[in-house]
Order: sequence, then C-alpha cells, then structure tokens
Amino acid sequence: MTNQNIKRATTKLMVSAAALLCSVPVYAQEAPQEAEKADQNAYNEIIVTARQRSETLQDVPASVTAFVESEIQTANITRPADFIGLTPGLSQVQTVEVGDLQVNIRGINSGRDTESSVALIVDGVLVTNPNALNQELDNIVQIEVLKGPQGALYGRNALAGAIILTTRTPSDSFQGFLKAGAGRHGLLSASGGISGPISDRVKASVNAYRRQDDGSFTNSFRGCDDCENFIEETGVTGRLMIEASDAVDLDVKARYSKIKAGGVTFNASLALTDTATAFNNPDFFEDPNQHEFIYLNRNDPDNQQESFNISAKANVDLGFGDLTVIGTYNDVKNSFISAGVSNSFGIYNANSVCQAEYAAALANPTKYAVPSPFFFTPNIANSFLPPYPNITCGGYQYQQRDQRDWSLEARVTSSGDGALNWMLGGYYANIKRHLVVAYGGDLGTGVQQKGFVPSTGPNPTDLLYDDDLYSNVYAGFANAAYDINDNVEAAVAVRYDVEDRRVSNNVPKIGPQTPGFGAFGTPACPSGPANCSYYINPFYNANPTLSAIPGRSKSFQQLQPKATLTWKPSSDLTVFGSYGYGFRSGGFNSSGTTATLVQAFGNLALPDGTRNLNGLSDDFKKEVSKAAELGIKAKLFDGKLTVNGALFHTVDINGQDFSFFAGPFGSLRVVTNIDKAILKGFELDFRLKPSSRLSIFGGVGITDSEIKKYTTRPYTVGNKVPYVPSYNANLGAEYRLPISNSVDIVTRVDETFVGKTWFSPVQEQILPNFFTAFGFGRGDFSKQFRKPYAQTNLSITAQAENWDVSLWSTNLFDKKFLAEIIPAPEFGGSFIHDSYGRTFGVRASYRFGGN
Repeated sequence: MTNQNIKRATTKLMVSAAALLCSVPVYAQEAPQEAEKADQNAYNEIIVTARQRSETLQDVPASVTAFVESEIQTANITRPADFIGLTPGLSQVQTVEVGDLQVNIRGINSGRDTESSVALIVDGVLVTNPNALNQELDNIVQIEVLKGPQGALYGRNALAGAIILTTRTPSDSFQGFLKAGAGRHGLLSASGGISGPISDRVKASVNAYRRQDDGSFTNSFRGCDDCENFIEETGVTGRLMIEASDAVDLDVKARYSKIKAGGVTFNASLALTDTATAFNNPDFFEDPNQHEFIYLNRNDPDNQQESFNISAKANVDLGFGDLTVIGTYNDVKNSFISAGVSNSFGIYNANSVCQAEYAAALANPTKYAVPSPFFFTPNIANSFLPPYPNITCGGYQYQQRDQRDWSLEARVTSSGDGALNWMLGGYYANIKRHLVVAYGGDLGTGVQQKGFVPSTGPNPTDLLYDDDLYSNVYAGFANAAYDINDNVEAAVAVRYDVEDRRVSNNVPKIGPQTPGFGAFGTPACPSGPANCSYYINPFYNANPTLSAIPGRSKSFQQLQPKATLTWKPSSDLTVFGSYGYGFRSGGFNSSGTTATLVQAFGNLALPDGTRNLNGLSDDFKKEVSKAAELGIKAKLFDGKLTVNGALFHTVDINGQDFSFFAGPFGSLRVVTNIDKAILKGFELDFRLKPSSRLSIFGGVGITDSEIKKYTTRPYTVGNKVPYVPSYNANLGAEYRLPISNSVDIVTRVDETFVGKTWFSPVQEQILPNFFTAFGFGRGDFSKQFRKPYAQTNLSITAQAENWDVSLWSTNLFDKKFLAEIIPAPEFGGSFIHDSYGRTFGVRASYRFGGN
C-alpha cells in the first residue's frame, strides 16, 4: 500500500470520526462515574476461549475481536459478512453460491475447492465442513475472531486463524423468544425458540428460523426481480445438556438446514485491449468498476444446500483437570446449475435447437438484444455472444459438492489452579466428498440436476469431472503455559497432523452427448456419441489406451509448533509476541484437469517464450504459513479507553490459489500453488466510552503482500497476493438514550472501508488468450481490480426488558462497488459480480418466561 493511499484511508477515518462525534450528543455528568466504569468494565471483562481456556479479552495474548450478544443485536449481525466487515484484518467474498464463502485473514484466503484456511468452532466443537459457516447466525450470543495461524491450538485448517461461535445454552427455567423481520427486496425473516429444564439434571432447547430474500438483481430478459440472487433458508436446532453426575456433563446438539437460492449471477468484463483499438469500441477493454450490470440468462439459476449436523461433547471432572470427548457427524449436500459461460466459443452452434433459437433472436433483435461489445450477426459463426446468454446456445453448467464426515476428539486439560496450565489430546476425522463439475447442452426442455445426462436427456453432458474423495485425518496435540512470575507467562503448543487422501473417478469413456457439440460449430461427434473426435473427459484424449481414469492417493503431514511470550507490567497493559505455523492439506483437482488445459491453452505463450500456464498438475500441494506477531493491549483512563495493536509478518509457502478457466470445453475451476508469498502489516483497534451512554469504536488493518515465486505463472512475481485488500477499516458509534424507566433508544452507525483489491496473480500483465489466434489480440489485465469503497450501516433500536424493535439499513447511501472479479486470462477477460446495494428493514423480538 502506498503512503498516499495510507494517508487517504487515515483521512477518511479522521473525517468519519469527527462526523460521528459531532452527530451524537454528549452530556456532561449524565450518570454517576461508578455506572460509567461498570459499563465499560463489562466490555473489558468479556470472557473468550481463544486459547481453549477462559480468559478476559484484554488479557489473552492473541489478536482477538469479540462481539457480545448486545452488539450482535445493535450492529444487525445476522450473517458472517456482517461481523467480518467490522473486524480489522478480515475480508470476505460470497458470490458463486451459498456455500461459497471465502474468508481472508491477514492475506491468507480460504479459497474455492480447497480446505478452509479458517477453523470454525461452534460451542467448543471443530466443524469439519467450511460450508457450515455461511448460514443464518441464529441464537448466537458471542462471536470471537482469532487472527494468525492457530494450527497448534485448533488444528487442521487454522492456517489463517479461527472463528469461534457460542450459542445460547438451555436455560434453568422455562423461557422463549419470538423474532420477526421484513425489509427491502422481499426480505422476510422469522425465528423462535423455547428453552428450559426437563428434570433436575436435564435442560433442553429448540430453535427454528426461516429467511427469504428476493435479491436485488433483475433479469431484464425474463422480466423477473426474484430469480437471480434470491435465497430461501430454513433451519432448526435442538440442544440437550445433561448433568449425568456431579463429575460428568453431556452437551448434545443437532441442526438441520435447507437452502434454495440463485447462483452464478455474473457478467463478463473483457480485457481485449488490441480489439478495443481495432474496433474503436472501449467496451472490449472496460473498467469493470464502471460496468453496467445486465442479467439476461434464459434459465433459472438453482443452488440447493441441505445439511444435517450432530455433535456430542462429554466433560468429565478428573479432579486434577477435565477430560473432554467430542464426537461429530455432518452430512452436507450442495449443488447448483446455471446458464453456461462458453457461448463465445460457439460450442453449440451446430445444434439444431441452438440454430432455431438463434434465428428467432435475429427476427426479434429488441427482445434478444445483448450488451456491447457482444453482438449477433446473420451468420452464427461470426457472432460474438456473451456468457450466460438469453438463448440456448450457452448450455448449462452443473456443480455438485457433497460431504459426509465424522470425527472424534479427546483431550485432557489441567484445572488451571497453579502456575502451569496444560492440555494433551488427539483427533481423528473420516471425510468423504463427492465432487462433480459438468457442462452440457440446453435443448429447451428442462434440466436434470446430475453429473451425467445421456443424449436422451434435456441437458446432455459434454464435459464431465466426477470424483469421490476420501480423507483420513490423524492428529496429536499438546500445549502448556507457565507463569514465570506474576508478570511474565511463557506458552508453547505443538500439533502433528497427518492427512491420508485418495480419489477415485467415475467418468465413463464416452463422447459428448449433445448433438452438434463442438467448438465454433464443428461437431465433435458427427455421427453420434459413439463416434467422436474426443471424449467427455479430456484425460482420455491424452491417454487413449486407458479404459478408465485411474485413482490417486497422497499423504500430507505437518508439524505445527507455536510459542508465545506474554508480559503484563500492570493490570492495564499486556504485551505479547508469538511465532507459529499453520497448515492446510493438499489435495486433488478434478481428474483430467491438466489434459483439458493443455489441450485448450497449451500453445499460448508470451513474446519471450514463457507459456501462459506452466507446471500444471491434477494435484495441489499442502500450504504452510509461518507467522510472527508482536502485540499490545492497553486500558487507559480508568478503563474508558481500550487500545489493541499488532504487527505481523507471514511467510506463506505453496499458497492455494483458485483459478477459473472458460474455453471450448466449458468451464473449469482449478487450484494451483503460489510457491512463496510474503504478507506483512499491522492492525489497530480501539473502544472509547466517554460516558455511560456513548461508545465510539473502530479499527484499521493494513496488509502488504508480494508474490515471491509462482511456477504456474512465473511472470506474476512481484504482484500482490489475490483477494487481499490493501487495507480495511471500520469506525462506529453507539448511543443509548433512556426515554422512560423501562425503554432505551439505541442508535448505532458503522462506517466500513475496504482498499484496492486484486483477485488474480495476473495483474499488470498483457497476455495472449484463446481468441488471439482469431485476430482478437491480447488481454490487458491492468484494470481488473476492485477500487476502494466505503459503506455506512445504521440501526435504531428501541429496547425494553422483554422486547425490542429495530429499524436498520445496510449500505445506507447505496455505494456501488464490485463484490468480486474472477479473471480468466485465457478467456481474455473477467467474470464480475455486483454488490447487493442498499437495503433496509425492521426487526422485532419478544422474550417470555424466565421467572
């Protein structure tokens, strides 16, 4: 990040701070000093479990951002994106589908089609499937975000950090709640629950929720405003807490949820600089940040997710410590189908259904208009049509990602009474995934949502990747913290992980199924699927003597140590330093990936002879982060001001980078490894309580990243790491005004800032692409980044003892910015996703019982 950009961000923060201070009245001596001190101490004494034991937020020697129940309510935190935007050093992207939430902590991204880089812990239980995070945050009472590698403490996938969610426990007396809300774009939500004792030693709770949202995007071709980025979500959770004896406690939870949503609501933004000059049309080389989004796909996108999770945790008091045993079972089914992206490659030009609809489009140019720079011509072979088109010639893309797993963890923890605290344990997980990526024709007669659809079906399959993936995970871990004296603590932790992985393939050796399928109108199967020039999976083209795609297996191991030194010169100051490792297992791309990319793009090269793509593999390596951190936490002015800061430096080895490819084969998602990258920066946050009624808070995170080596695209060395904003910051205020003895009005405003963001290692480069051979020139990707943006969120809540009503708005001033840019350099452009835009609504809740 340049000094000029840092100055701009700092100026924005200062101006916003002044505006917030001026807009909220402050009354001198409005409450006794004792009340003010007690209110601020309530925040200072938040208990967190960042080190798997209870400590106060200001004492724990780690960078932790916490949100308690009252803040979750007033900040209108209902989904993960809401608290991520309020956390320095964090950013997120969620565009393709509901399970596709990418979280970035200090420059390490969770990515697509890999293990998560962020561990998710719910009520002390590690969640195996990362898709579980992107759900309604129902019945949450505390959120903790722990930044920096936490592998030694939380194990697999805590490469960048951990998110710890705590839900409400069943109550000692009968009570319940009801919530309802409504908002813009057809937003409706409702939830409710009851809780209480079943017997002297058994308590239970049941909660359910429903949420639906028509979305903010409109399909202009079909004339619908509820068919693109809509979502419908329903879920129910049950919890049982049993005091089996004076020494044994059991905690059993089960959750079921079902989601139906839109997906893949992207537009194309081209980077064909030579074509823009030749045709005198700047739309061939546009700034994606200025793009006017138009949705005209003829098919309904359909994303479905169904999940069932159950966990049981037993805690046994051993006298000298506690034995904790945790078992989990998870079953998540996730799929989506949408219009295809490869219309520009003419892969269905020879299909009779496509030809008939193309003729209809020529006869009605107003109805079938496409945005510049795309165009129809009398001859379909000379047309240049957009992805996600309004005619059948684009086909369908289908993806399926199912996961079923179970795990078992056992650990023994010391009582915490002495100078030495320790933990020792082991972990096992068994994971099975079914991964399908398919591309097929659109015959205008509906769709079958599955991987292989034969030629007799409505969307016959022409490209297929279908793999079963199996993982066995073993780990042992230990940690200890020792109080050297009253002011100094030394802590060490270590974990050793082994992940044994294998994959088997399910793709038959047959040809494409759609009549006429083939690039630019040249059928691959002139006389039917039994007589084709290539197969449904290009692996068979590269290995024509094989009758099946062979399986693969690999084992990934990693030692994850961490050391922390903490100094507390006073009760109001904590200084700490740490160094630790994080680990994310390697894995497998879809079988046939390398053969597909070599067949389509293997001849593309820069003027110096360097190929666009190098060292491709159907496997990807494990990722290891090595991070150093120096932090400080301070309470000032009798606890009215808290300030936390941290410096960090991370070496990321074999970073797992998501790449997207569109070509005459359809579309393909691939994971490659950035051999080495450096991530360094700082974070600073504060909370000021000048009076009992007013709180002012904010923070900033600056991340400077650099790619040091990338074998796949060596010409990107020196570029920024993808998906890493140069900065992110937040500034807010909350004011509580009593209007009667029983009702307060709480007003909260949050301003968030996000810096310039690249989404691909390819940045300032000019590269050849598939269309270069057809006279469309090269692709210049210097504009393919997201510009900095800021947005304002506001809520006004009337609170009483047993009810509250809130008016809220997200992105109050309707700031326009891109949610994501997915560059596809070999396509010659990017696939871009708009942000949701301004929304607002009302929410009410009522609590009963509890006496």
